Amino acid sequence: MINRYGPIMDTNWVVPLSFDKTRVVFDFFFQETAGGRSQEFIERSIAASHRVQEEDVAISESVQRGLASSAYDRGIYAPTLEMAAYHFHRLLAADLRLGAASS
Repeated sequence: MINRYGPIMDTNWVVPLSFDKTRVVFDFFFQETAGGRSQEFIERSIAASHRVQEEDVAISESVQRGLASSAYDRGIYAPTLEMAAYHFHRLLAADLRLGAASS
């Protein structure tokens, strides 16, 4: 994933390690200005990004615990928010079925 905000761009590379673990590798790129970027600005920016990532990890882990619980069976798509994902998943499933049928 590539994120751009102001004079900063970062890349997030999500590396699957197993069915329930991933590693995310971040690289940061700072746009130079006539005076350059101060080390303090860079350190504050990376620290703020780290705080956001920690919040995201906590949310993701909570969701995964819920999905692994015995109370969870399967979910439905939220019609007002997830129709593009639903459409993509239907196309993917159809393509996978075609591929399996031709093998």
